[in-house]
Parts: sequence; C-alpha cells; structure tokens
Amino acid sequence: RHKVKRSLTMINHKLTPLLFTDDGNIWMALCLVTLSPRTEAGDVHILMQDEFARYNLDLRLKKFVKVVHKELTRKEIEVLAYVALGHNSTSIAQKLFISESTVKNHKTNIFKKLHAKSGAEAVYYASKRGLI
Repeated sequence: RHKVKRSLTMINHKLTPLLFTDDGNIWMALCLVTLSPRTEAGDVHILMQDEFARYNLDLRLKKFVKVVHKELTRKEIEVLAYVALGHNSTSIAQKLFISESTVKNHKTNIFKKLHAKSGAEAVYYASKRGLI
C-alpha cells in the first residue's frame, strides 16, 4: 500500500536464482523490484533464459507448469516487428496494406499466444524466443 494515499501499488519482483539446494529449491538469488503496469496480482511465472521457456504458477497444484506456446503466423511476426519499432496500429495497417481492425486482431492473437498483457511484454517474450 502507498504510505500516504493507502492505495494499492502493484510491483514486479524479478528473481534471478544464483544457488540451489540439493532438492532443487532456491537458496540464494538476486531480486529486482520495480513498479508494475498491471492492475491485479496473481501473474506468477518463471522465464528460463537458457531454454526460452515460461512456467506459470498453478495455484491449485501449487507448482510451476511449463507453458506450451502456440506458434505465431508470418503476419503476426510482421505486426510484432512493427510494434517493436514503436509503430501504432494505424501505421502498421498502412505499411502492411491491411485494415486497422485486422492489425488489432493480430495483436490480440499475439498477446494470447505469448501470454502477454502489452506490446512491450509481447516484444520482450518474442525476442527471448528469437521470433523477432
């Protein structure tokens, strides 16, 4: 909670494991805390840098489960490349000779497939997977 306003402030914790115990638990790690653009808590996941995999926390099972990513189409990769360059939907539509609503549909599909909530997240996840 904000000290003065008492409003909730969402934060990100980025944990980088350094050492593990013999049974696979994290023993020592670096932790980076930043403000989050999200409005709700609960998105707990691990991004594996070496295998470009994502594991989401399944609260029911109380364990991390590997996410199976759906492949992006050629057009979705084109749209995402323009997002990475900072273009808006109107500009992307003009460059790809498609309608703005088609661009928005592609973005929606990209976000679903990459489990991203924003263009920046989608670009980050796609770049980690070597898609763009």
